[in-house]
Amino acid sequence: MQSAKLQFKIQNFRLFSFTFHFWRNKNGQSLIEILIAVGLLTIILPALIVAIVASREGKAQEGQRLEATALHREAEEAVRSVRERDWITFAVNNTYHPAISDSYWTLAQNSENVNGYTRQIVISDAQRDLNGQIVQSGGTVDTSTKKVVTSVSWTTPFPSSLQTVSYYQRYLANTAWTQTTDTDFNAGSHNNTQTVGSGSNASVELTQSVGGGTDYGNKFRLTATSSIGSMTTTGHKTSLRFTAQESKTVSAIRVYLQTENKSSPAYRYGIQTNNPVGDIPSGTWVNNYFRVYTATTTGWQIITLSTPLLLNSGTIYHIVVEPDGSPSSQNYIALRRSTPPNYLYPKTNAQDLNANTLFKAGTTANWATQNSQPIYELNFSDATFEGNPYDSSAEVAVFSNTFIGEKFTYTGQTQNAQSVTFYVRKQGTPAGNLDFIVQQIGGSTTTCTVNSSGVGTNNAPVTCTFGSPVTLSNGAQYRVYLRSQTSASGNDYRLYRLVNPSDANYNSINYDATNSIYTISTNGGSTWTDTSGTNLNWDVGGFFFTFPGSATYPTSGQFTSQVSPNFGNVAFNYITWSANTPAGTSVSLEISIDGGVYIGPFPAPSSIPLPNINGSTIRFRATLNSNGSQTPTLNDVSINYSP
Repeated sequence: MQSAKLQFKIQNFRLFSFTFHFWRNKNGQSLIEILIAVGLLTIILPALIVAIVASREGKAQEGQRLEATALHREAEEAVRSVRERDWITFAVNNTYHPAISDSYWTLAQNSENVNGYTRQIVISDAQRDLNGQIVQSGGTVDTSTKKVVTSVSWTTPFPSSLQTVSYYQRYLANTAWTQTTDTDFNAGSHNNTQTVGSGSNASVELTQSVGGGTDYGNKFRLTATSSIGSMTTTGHKTSLRFTAQESKTVSAIRVYLQTENKSSPAYRYGIQTNNPVGDIPSGTWVNNYFRVYTATTTGWQIITLSTPLLLNSGTIYHIVVEPDGSPSSQNYIALRRSTPPNYLYPKTNAQDLNANTLFKAGTTANWATQNSQPIYELNFSDATFEGNPYDSSAEVAVFSNTFIGEKFTYTGQTQNAQSVTFYVRKQGTPAGNLDFIVQQIGGSTTTCTVNSSGVGTNNAPVTCTFGSPVTLSNGAQYRVYLRSQTSASGNDYRLYRLVNPSDANYNSINYDATNSIYTISTNGGSTWTDTSGTNLNWDVGGFFFTFPGSATYPTSGQFTSQVSPNFGNVAFNYITWSANTPAGTSVSLEISIDGGVYIGPFPAPSSIPLPNINGSTIRFRATLNSNGSQTPTLNDVSINYSP
């Protein structure tokens, strides 16, 4: 019996790109070959199938990612567009999606779904460390920088997303407020400083003293009055800040009401100690006492104190007025202030850098320093007085036969004046020049002339240097006045007359008390009005003599700029300036935004600290320091801001 043979007819077959061969040349070998082929197929085929499927799904995922990328880029473009158009609208923390409104990109609240894609823009605060570097937490919020997380996500065929983190700053359309001309500097206030030069070549320097002395005259000025603030709610408060000149006991306080509608409620009046952090009222009444008083008219008010208050010379205090009743927008009072701030005590012209007015605009509001002159009077128990009695002023004109100035009795060591200065301006086009006259009553007269071109259109110091020094002798009486006989009314020269009430207490504390008074002649000097009547209540605002000698400078002085225009809601970013600082001198600057507490000092140009950059107006205060032999010079100041 022949043995059976297992035979296959299959010669070969192809699966994909693989070819398998079977042959019959050996018994039993074909079965083994088939098993091997099947094993290989079980390994290769699943991998091939997965590759095919993955390839198809990858193409779908690639397409979705392209669509997501387009949506993401569109969202980023919307963010950029909104930020460039309006930072204030843009910089509000929330979740948004892009939308079109009136052909402009806008940001609408919440995320959105676009054909299965979820798109959102999350705006949040950015923080910086002490070095100005962005940190995720533990830093200071930078209100001019926003963190923006833009994302697009989808769920099929696999959950996926695109996300970017960007930081946007408001510093677009940067501009600057610059103070560099004599007009700029003369619009500010000087304390031991002065404007020198003219036009864009002007600068601020320390005033020059001679022989170790000081200028002689009245540098106290008043060009305008206004309200400190209407106290229409229980959270409103007013402060008149001053440095006590005497160590005495206060028996009464006098303040001047700018507004009183005859229906105002009761208010508290008293003196509080000073909080050195910001030089604001401490909230503590001296002797724990205040007087409740109801006013019925505007003008000067006298508030008698049943508990005397002892003040210490050289100490900062605040006369504080606050509601005791329930004021309203119809029933309230407001105290008066004046400008410019002089930082001087009027009677002696002694320096008082702390003299200022402050206002608190609500229970949660901060005290705001206004850089204005407080108007007040303190009655002492020994029948003497202290304060600033000047409650108004009038601009008066020098022309034709109208001569105006100050009559005074010189007290002090006999000295020779080399020049005299008046704060004056010209109105229109005066036909004549401006004469500065020094007349010793019963003695000689000296005339010094300044050309009309040397007098500006803003009230500012104008100095005339004598050809020969003018001697001022102790105990002698003088008139110093201005004259322009060929000028006419309307094209003339103008200066300010300071005014206080006629009562003896007020006259005892105005400039030099009754020893110096306003003088005027309307008939070319034939007769003068300066011996009695209202002239006792008046003084020229801003005049002084300068004596020759070895020039020295005060150890320090301050220049406070005018308030900038209202720029709207902006960020003040950087302050820079140029100055000449000889050895032994220095210049530093501080800034006040929206009348707030001064920030600084900055010894060199600097970024403005982050928590303090937002506001609408700004001013700066420059402190000039000297070793006495030289003065630093402040040439210009520029403050950068962004809308």
